[in-house]
Amino acid sequence: AHALLYGTGYLEVVRNGKNEPRELYNIHPNNMRVQRDANGELLYSINSPYQSVDIDKQDLIVIPGLMMPDMSQGYRLLGIA
Repeated sequence: AHALLYGTGYLEVVRNGKNEPRELYNIHPNNMRVQRDANGELLYSINSPYQSVDIDKQDLIVIPGLMMPDMSQGYRLLGIA
């Protein structure tokens, strides 16, 4: 639903002590900050009212909506309709 409403959906992968995936947490897109580094790689962080935490790409599932090349987030399709 977030991919349609906000252009991109995000799930955080929670791992156990053996580094195996155990849970998925839905992250509201308004709480994500997406930036590009000097090499053009995407960097992700989860924002809350109290802190911002960088998240490794291996611990994040990104569900893109409709996107054009070089976009970091998709179009909000229901906003376009």
